[in-house]
Amino acid sequence: MALTFQPYNLTLPSYSPVFTYTPFRDGPSSLGWNSSYTDYSVTDTIRNSAAVPLGYYRGFGIAYRETEYAGATVSLNFTGSAVYMCFSTDGSWIVTLDGQEMLTTGHLPDDACSGYGSLVKQMSVATNISSSSHSIILQASGGSTGAMSFFGAVVTMNAGQPGPKKTNIINSDDPGWDWQGAWIVETDDTYMWNGVYRAGATYAPDTIATYTFKGASAFILRGLSMFNYGPYTITLDGMETSSFNASDLYWRHSETILYFASGLDPSVPHTISVMNYVPAFPKVMPLIPGGLVSSSVSTLILVMDDTVTRDAMLAVATPSRPAPSMISAGTIAAAVLGGLLLLVLGLNVLLFVLWSRLKKETRYTMPQNEPEKDMLPPLPVPWALNTHTSSTARINSETASLPSSGMVTPVAAGYSLNNQRREKRMNRTIANPDPVEMTSMSSHTNVNQSQNVQGAPRSPELGELVQGLSTLLNTHLHKEYLQREREETEGYGPPVYRDN
Repeated sequence: MALTFQPYNLTLPSYSPVFTYTPFRDGPSSLGWNSSYTDYSVTDTIRNSAAVPLGYYRGFGIAYRETEYAGATVSLNFTGSAVYMCFSTDGSWIVTLDGQEMLTTGHLPDDACSGYGSLVKQMSVATNISSSSHSIILQASGGSTGAMSFFGAVVTMNAGQPGPKKTNIINSDDPGWDWQGAWIVETDDTYMWNGVYRAGATYAPDTIATYTFKGASAFILRGLSMFNYGPYTITLDGMETSSFNASDLYWRHSETILYFASGLDPSVPHTISVMNYVPAFPKVMPLIPGGLVSSSVSTLILVMDDTVTRDAMLAVATPSRPAPSMISAGTIAAAVLGGLLLLVLGLNVLLFVLWSRLKKETRYTMPQNEPEKDMLPPLPVPWALNTHTSSTARINSETASLPSSGMVTPVAAGYSLNNQRREKRMNRTIANPDPVEMTSMSSHTNVNQSQNVQGAPRSPELGELVQGLSTLLNTHLHKEYLQREREETEGYGPPVYRDN
């Protein structure tokens, strides 16, 4: 299923003022909660006489809060879609979400509690909940066998539309802050963002720091938690108000999370106000006599859309298509005409090659392949000085019926045994060619002689090529016609006279 918002996980350590501990957050563990570290316990801190005059001590190892009190609770109000509570106990415990008991537990190890290592034995999980305001409460059974160590939690915030995010850090020197009342610029903590922060000089309702921003879907406010810090009030957009306690009896925690919110509309401006005062506790005594009760502001972290990274990712995922090229009508016409010109030129070259080959075939081959006219039977030779039929015509059915007494010995004018001549053509002897045949042969001879006299052929025109192709086609058709005539009349010609 597609995401409707971008999840943003925020880790909350046990010393963050956003957690509310009951009956109290600092004191004997048999009566409430106390703060400690895995590598340096609260007992070691109390015994360290050098740390007490300084008013604070920095811990070593992993911070946690511990209780042996039956019914002790730690609660968290948040806006998000999931929450993970990391703790360890040998006794019984109960977790409720929005007043309903929650039985879901996570399987360890898990990324949500991985920062605490093997110290965490239990993890209570609430996921896939509505991205709205929720309240979760963890309650311990207490007793010597039911001691509970609480390490922290992870909240999944709603960081706006799905996509890459970036953070914009606003420090206490930013000119956008509006400082009302008495605020002191402090530079005594190198663990702060830039070594500088501001602290309220008076515990009063008019000690307020305000900042207005736009374009963020979530934000995180960081500051200081130590012995001389106490109650403070956060107001968002003039309507949502929450109270917290930043006190810590033994330890100093720099850049801790004082407040967070998510699911904001980035298109509208938002205003956050920090007031060094809680109306429910008008008179607060400092943990150390003579000290101040302050609240602090170090950085305001805005979670915003990373539009540069998003646009770069979209550009890689969907490469731009090249714009179609525009070709003018003149260019298209020129291309078409050029193509036609090349086609005509190629056709001319092809016809020229064919014409050259056909010309060679006509010059050298055609005279040898044209004997079909000699294969025709000779024409009858008429009688001399009379109109009687020649003796050759006796084979005709009409003359064959005449009586032999009516026959007169003919004198042949065309056939003469003494003047019989032979002519070789196509490697065979032809006897008594008739004048018509000789005329045809003479005509071909003259054509061949005329062609032999001509010089190198000039480049023919298109019309000459077409005419040459037509002539060749007619010649072949004529040859086929003569061949068929020869086959039909074979065996019916006049007798051939031979010398005795």
